[in-house]
Amino acid sequence: MPADVTEVAWSEWVQIQHRLASRYQSGPIFLAGDAAHTCSSAGGQGMNTGIQDAANLGWKLAYSALLRSYEQERRPVGRHVVRLTDAMFRAEAGPDPVSSLARHAFSRAGAPLVPALLRAPLLSTPALRVLAQFDRRYRHSPLSIGPAGTGRTMDHWTVTRPAAPGTRIPDDEVTVDGAPRRLQELTATPAVHVLLHRDTRWQAPGRAGHRLRIHRIGSWPGTGIAIVRPDGYVGFRSTTGTAGAVEWLEMIGALPG
Repeated sequence: MPADVTEVAWSEWVQIQHRLASRYQSGPIFLAGDAAHTCSSAGGQGMNTGIQDAANLGWKLAYSALLRSYEQERRPVGRHVVRLTDAMFRAEAGPDPVSSLARHAFSRAGAPLVPALLRAPLLSTPALRVLAQFDRRYRHSPLSIGPAGTGRTMDHWTVTRPAAPGTRIPDDEVTVDGAPRRLQELTATPAVHVLLHRDTRWQAPGRAGHRLRIHRIGSWPGTGIAIVRPDGYVGFRSTTGTAGAVEWLEMIGALPG
């Protein structure tokens, strides 16, 4: 329905900034949140990115993990968010002729389709995953390790469950101690979580505690192992045996002294 704006109670010019720190770490100083990146409010990405910066850095400080991995993991995410929000803002409010023409065409042809698109999970779910930043991966991180003995990240390694190193743990339903549990509920406690397949033999030095939790997944056959970081990402993964798992735990400082 046509409408006319007759009065504006308040307005203000806001200069949009799209900036990314050249470094996230300088000696003992780390940047996170708005100090590391600033972008427009398009898509509501700034707060999500800052919170995930803090989650990524916080557990590494607590566990004495490889702190250089913080910048390696989070700066590419910040760069992506700055580019994404800049593109979204230009599409929403860019004054250039191309943006204006695109908005005009969309308002006539595309806007009526938005409600139907939002009700279609196959179309809306991928967009929501991008905005929620569930698709961020750290496969090239020094903390993402695949089969034992490789000594490198396995960005090309394909596994079934729970996930490849450097990716978020999925929210699958599993069986633990004969009872059904959700994976993300099981690993929600701020600790490093060792997930053992049903037949895996495990003798880690020391004992589990508040920093290290061990779970045997009865619904996963075989002798594999996955280790989930406190921020919900898989750090170590092997489908056969546990060789290399203890070394990974020692590397990040998760084993009790």
